[in-house]
Amino acid sequence: MPDWPTNSASGARTPPTTWSIHARERRAGPERGEGHRLGNCYVLIEPAITFLAVPYGCEIVIDLPRSPGYRRTVTLSDAAAADAAAHLARLDSIVPGQVNAAHVVGSAVLDDYHPGTSDLDLVIELTHEPTEADLAVLLDAHLGAGAKVECQYLRSGALGTPNPVGSMINEGVVHFACKELHAVTRLQLASYATTLRGPAPAIEPDVPAAQEFCRGNLVDYWTRWLTGGMRIMLRYAPEPVTEQWRWAVVWVGLGPARLWHTINTGEIVSKCQAGELAAERWPDLAEPLLDIVAARTGETVVLGNAHGRAAVEVGRRIMAEAGIDPVGPDKARGAGSADPGAAERARQADTDAAGEAGAPN
Repeated sequence: MPDWPTNSASGARTPPTTWSIHARERRAGPERGEGHRLGNCYVLIEPAITFLAVPYGCEIVIDLPRSPGYRRTVTLSDAAAADAAAHLARLDSIVPGQVNAAHVVGSAVLDDYHPGTSDLDLVIELTHEPTEADLAVLLDAHLGAGAKVECQYLRSGALGTPNPVGSMINEGVVHFACKELHAVTRLQLASYATTLRGPAPAIEPDVPAAQEFCRGNLVDYWTRWLTGGMRIMLRYAPEPVTEQWRWAVVWVGLGPARLWHTINTGEIVSKCQAGELAAERWPDLAEPLLDIVAARTGETVVLGNAHGRAAVEVGRRIMAEAGIDPVGPDKARGAGSADPGAAERARQADTDAAGEAGAPN
């Protein structure tokens, strides 16, 4: 019998009129849903489901999948929190009183932050639209200890406007008014971000826009890796791979997998989780993919040609699942070609390159 409260008037033990239940969410912390008494049942109202009738006296735990666009409760790791606070302190020292809001996105909010390896991704709202002169000053915060901080700077309140344009500082380079905040960043700000200062971003989650962006990124960016530069790796990478090639293997092995998962589910996951999910999807590639995941986390793992081949192969399979022909942006987007045999020849050339290195086809 549940430990219901005693009615102060009658002395009888009666069910409460409201109650709470913890629901476990896959790869996320517990979320609380609130229920209300209705007839002889409690009705649970939770973001991932509409109604759930629970008979009196039942003790249940609900296992819920993530719902796209639902704001997660995110806790930064100690390392990520310390690095974010340190960058905010640098900004306050350089431009005192000008940082109205600071939001953490990227690997730090996806439980995949590895100091010295991961970039720290921030979105900073300033009191005014930053000028080129302002960014030259802000650049000082990205030197030394701040070298691994990738930051978008924009005017306070701009996140609530359609298509906000920010300026970026990344790897010591200033990109002034470079581009709109893309749909994945906006979805992260709406659903995954941690706000260190100021109000949380007033952004409605747009999952379809994020999925479309991911598909476009597969076409515009990753086809070049999977049909160009990575073919060089297949033929000429040393065994074991050098540190430069090691970075490329991890980049290619995990990057497309993140996009694939978002396209399929609307959920944003970390690079490591994406690699694990791809290993589950394609068991024949699981061993090298899980090695690549381990390498990203900083484990001492020797990567070789087999890992490079697996990275390319998982990218090819992701492209195939997405219905993308990896022969270049125009053709992949469905544009017509004057040469009907071009796509087949490109696929054959890629297969030949893989075959030279013993890649699975």
